[in-house]
Amino acid sequence: MQSILHRRRSALALFLVLVGCGGGAAALGPTITTQPSSTTVVEGSTATFTVVASGSSLTYQWYKGSALVSGATASSYSISNASSSDEGSYYVVVSNAAGSTTSQTVTLTVTTSGDASITVK
Repeated sequence: MQSILHRRRSALALFLVLVGCGGGAAALGPTITTQPSSTTVVEGSTATFTVVASGSSLTYQWYKGSALVSGATASSYSISNASSSDEGSYYVVVSNAAGSTTSQTVTLTVTTSGDASITVK
């Protein structure tokens, strides 16, 4: 009888520990499933970078070079009326409570009207 009671107390204690730790399931950090791509746009048009990530309660922060881009906190980042000052390297950090991951760095190139070319591979 004492053995059964001891097992029940142990099971209850384990249950309480697991519940107190968020249910016992380890939260997973985000995983980037589709990386953003480099892009070339004509000056005055819109450039958009997009990342696709999996995980729960994700947050996003885009960077140009090493500088945080203020307000760029979604899975896509668009630059309207792109100009040569927008050219450079961009990346995004995807985070949640379990961690963060950084995308590959991509490049924005802005050309003047008529300078855009298409490369076919």
